[in-house]
Amino acid sequence: MIALASASMALGAATMFALQPMIGKLLAPWLGSVPAVWTTCMLFFQVVLLGGYIYVHWLTKRFPLRNQFLIHGALVALSLFSLPLGLPAFMTSNIPEAGFHAQWIFITLSLCVGAPAFVLAATAPLVQAWFGKTTHKLASNPYPLYVASNAGSLIGLLSYPFLIEPNLTLTTQRITWTLSWLSYVVLLGFVALQCARYRKHTINLDEGPPLRTSDSMDETSKVSFYIDISKKLKWLVLSFVPSSLLLGITSHITTDIAAMPMLWTIPLAIYLMSWTFSFADYAPWLHRSIQWIAPFAAIAAAFVWSANFLEHIRLVLLVNMTALLTICWSLHRKLYESRPESTRLTSFYIAIALGGALGGIFNALIAPMVFSGFAEYPIALAMSFLLLPGIPSFAATNHSNSKLPFLWEQGAIVAIIVLCTTALSKHAHQSIRWDVWSFDNLSSRLGWTTDQLEKWAEFSLPLIPAVLLFGRPKLQAAAIGAALFVGGWINQSSNVIFRERSFFGVLSVREYNHHGLVHSLVHGGIMHGEQWMSDEGDRFEARSYYHKDGPLGDIMDIMARKKDTYSTAAIGLGTGSVAAYGQSNRPVTFFEIDSAVETIARNKRYFTYVSDCLDRGCPLEVRIGDARVTMAKSDDLFDLIVVDAFSSDSIPLHLITKEAIDGWLRHLRPDGVVAYHVSNRYIDLSPVLGNAAAAMGISAYQRYDVHGDKDVGHSGSNWVILVADPIVARWFVSDPDWSEVPTRPDIPVWTDDFASVLPVIRF
Repeated sequence: MIALASASMALGAATMFALQPMIGKLLAPWLGSVPAVWTTCMLFFQVVLLGGYIYVHWLTKRFPLRNQFLIHGALVALSLFSLPLGLPAFMTSNIPEAGFHAQWIFITLSLCVGAPAFVLAATAPLVQAWFGKTTHKLASNPYPLYVASNAGSLIGLLSYPFLIEPNLTLTTQRITWTLSWLSYVVLLGFVALQCARYRKHTINLDEGPPLRTSDSMDETSKVSFYIDISKKLKWLVLSFVPSSLLLGITSHITTDIAAMPMLWTIPLAIYLMSWTFSFADYAPWLHRSIQWIAPFAAIAAAFVWSANFLEHIRLVLLVNMTALLTICWSLHRKLYESRPESTRLTSFYIAIALGGALGGIFNALIAPMVFSGFAEYPIALAMSFLLLPGIPSFAATNHSNSKLPFLWEQGAIVAIIVLCTTALSKHAHQSIRWDVWSFDNLSSRLGWTTDQLEKWAEFSLPLIPAVLLFGRPKLQAAAIGAALFVGGWINQSSNVIFRERSFFGVLSVREYNHHGLVHSLVHGGIMHGEQWMSDEGDRFEARSYYHKDGPLGDIMDIMARKKDTYSTAAIGLGTGSVAAYGQSNRPVTFFEIDSAVETIARNKRYFTYVSDCLDRGCPLEVRIGDARVTMAKSDDLFDLIVVDAFSSDSIPLHLITKEAIDGWLRHLRPDGVVAYHVSNRYIDLSPVLGNAAAAMGISAYQRYDVHGDKDVGHSGSNWVILVADPIVARWFVSDPDWSEVPTRPDIPVWTDDFASVLPVIRF
């Protein structure tokens, strides 16, 4: 019975958690593959999990075991009508252009996977409840079975990015998932038969209503009620913070690296791993060690976030994943230690699921409306310090009358005030000169630039009190909160004249002086274009990655020499830099998924590329929506298609597949050019496009411009062009700056049905 119960819970959990990245990958292309798609998907599954737990609570409290089998069996049978998995066509053809994207995701997921996901969500508490009503010797403590469920979740999650996605197409994945679902249903049936065979036979004696001996019984009941409420609130908070932290970290790393299943599933797998280990009754020393590590890991994560440290992907992932594991492990261990008896098992799981769902609601729905910046991650970090288990302070002493702890804490509080004020003062008035500290010698030894060391020193100073207050969780929470506020204030308010947060991310317009007034657009940690605003000569010229001496300037020059009149389609608006090349005989059409970007680009106070283009008599149009979906609805033909739709360093995979390129070519004139902007710190996309071009029999050329010049507003960039016409291809062959794009035989051609980022990541 133990083997059957464990196997059913493990298979159900594996099936459930393999479904999440698979359905997320199916869904993401329709909304630009942005991190918010995954966050909303996570919220959907958290709500489904909560619904499943409430259903189990209702089922097990209202019906005898036999009726439970019949009702759940009927629900399983009904869920079979949801197969095979697929997105409803009437939903994908009615994607909202602006707003209501989260609601669209909820409705779509409810229709395509709601029923099977609900059945799978009910598995863990239901099987444990059934097992608890059997004659098995371990029936009184079914909690260890939860380990099997979490182990299955880990297997399902980790198998997807490392085994399933790199080797199976989406069609094969859906078939495999259906077989796994059917196997789970059969196994669950065997569990039900075994539990029915060995169920307890209890006799209910009618003893009448309880006698009330005195009013003291009422007082006892009231006290018991408030204690019960207090426990449930504790369960709620201890599950809310890890859930919010999970989603915050996931959004943070996927915004600036890639919105792909591997970076979705690794944080979620670590989160589930914390449940597995924290709910196990072995190696007490291991739990204590994790509790000691957690505060330091959280401080390191706070530093990486506040310093906007994105240079080394391995270090960023290591710090964030360590913080996630240790914090979640410590808080989930506190949950386990406060668990109730087995008769209240379903209430316990409902509180856990509700806390997780509230964390998802806070991150996916509330935070984007309340905060203009990305604040939910640092808030979760600061809150975790309030909940971490008590650890002896550095100032602990055996003498009760000693004033050392008091003096230590007061000194740390003073340090918070002094260091935070100093950091803010340094930022606001530049009153501190780091050069007096002589970082040159240290930077040469470490191999880092002096600027990097100065930046890290500046952001590490406010975190010193958080280390000094180790073992004082409330004061440490205040210290870490102050440090995160300082870091966030410096990063997010530094020269920011406008900030807006939409479903697709946080957009900031920054203003600074560099040989005159300069405006730049920043998404996540990456600049997405800038404009020199001082005079008309500067204002009209494209800067950053789009300057006339760079790869895009070459492409525009070749197009102008080839034909006087040509039309451009730009996928991704940004600042509107491509419009700088527009003329009355060179119309420009932008395809932009985020309406907030259009609002910024059209506002003359921030950028004038779009308005200047219109003033020159250039026909310019902005179409809101995903480029593939929007362009497919038109019959327009273009001479040049510029694909520059990457948000931060995150890449929309569906714009690089063979089917996407086929779509561009259908809207391209025979002698036209498709230009991809593939600059990326973490992912090498050139061979992906080289493989696609080779498979389609077209030419691909690349110019990797590493010689940016900040003094004139030129940024280095990497561009790849795809050309079907041999005559046009010779224009690029004759230019020594352009070379043929290499191919990689070890990487299959990316298609809508198969695309894995893992082989092209620069770790």
